[in-house]
Amino acid sequence: MMKEMVLRLDKHIEAALEALAELAGAGNFTLAFAAAHGATCIEANAVDGASVVLAIDAALSSAFDVSSKKNRYVERYVYPFVYLDHAQLRRYDIEPRQARRLRARRRCGVRRA
Repeated sequence: MMKEMVLRLDKHIEAALEALAELAGAGNFTLAFAAAHGATCIEANAVDGASVVLAIDAALSSAFDVSSKKNRYVERYVYPFVYLDHAQLRRYDIEPRQARRLRARRRCGVRRA
């Protein structure tokens, strides 16, 4: 997943450079990149991975489970990526796209540690 993200970013940078070269002319512009990864001088709240998994499993379980048995739908969580258990989704005939949509909605409301 990270490789795909870097390749996509690379394509966006290439497109931006080409557009700048076309608009301003090659060698007639300066481009600077900056990042905002947070500051170490302030207290930051880490994401509690266990609560992310529990919240997503609970949301998917309440949406899809028909019995009182609560199923687990998250295979693993490696910040910031949530991997759904596709074998579990197939077992209960759940569309992965629908599960991802619910996962995204629930993840946005997760509390910080």
